[in-house]
Amino acid sequence: MSARGQIPFIELNGRQHADSTIIIDNLTEHFHKSDLEDLSASDKAIARAFFALLEHHLCWVSLYSRGQDFGWLATDTGFGRLLTGIKGFAFKNFIVKSFTKKVRGRAAAQGMGTFSREEVLDQAKKDLDAISTQLGDKPYLFGSSIKTIDVTAFAHLAELIYTPQFSPEIRAYIDEKVPNVMEYVIRIKEKYWPDWEETTNTMNMATVWKKA
Repeated sequence: MSARGQIPFIELNGRQHADSTIIIDNLTEHFHKSDLEDLSASDKAIARAFFALLEHHLCWVSLYSRGQDFGWLATDTGFGRLLTGIKGFAFKNFIVKSFTKKVRGRAAAQGMGTFSREEVLDQAKKDLDAISTQLGDKPYLFGSSIKTIDVTAFAHLAELIYTPQFSPEIRAYIDEKVPNVMEYVIRIKEKYWPDWEETTNTMNMATVWKKA
């Protein structure tokens, strides 16, 4: 963990920079890569708005859901398959419960945690609609090449789609109402994480693809 209690973080010239977005911003400025995104001023403004939607709104839908049921982490779907005996007992009965309580508190302090389940689902669907509209029939949010905002979007959308903590209504809504969002996530996953299945099944990052 960084001194601020965050991961990931880097150290640059003796100074810590935590949080992926802040890391990217600081590296971009330090190495004078202001043209990295190759977007118009208007598109940069739109990308910034979608960043806020993802990091400061849809993110809290995820936190709300974690706070409702984090018990799956201690099952075979989560880390239960790796933690047995006293470690498994402690993880299930102390760590998971403590983390769930902490997440619920954070979500309530932000506001999303005070919503009803139906209200949270409605907020998530509206965010997904906005992403779907911006995406249209393009491969990525701003055309044929991937941008930083696509990486941010993938992180949040993949959590909605692939972790069991979320309600089946969200997955059904993505499949039925915004299928281009599902296609978008699969496109990024297959291009940049061809070892996704091996990694998630074995819970090991040292996959055959990375060793090749």
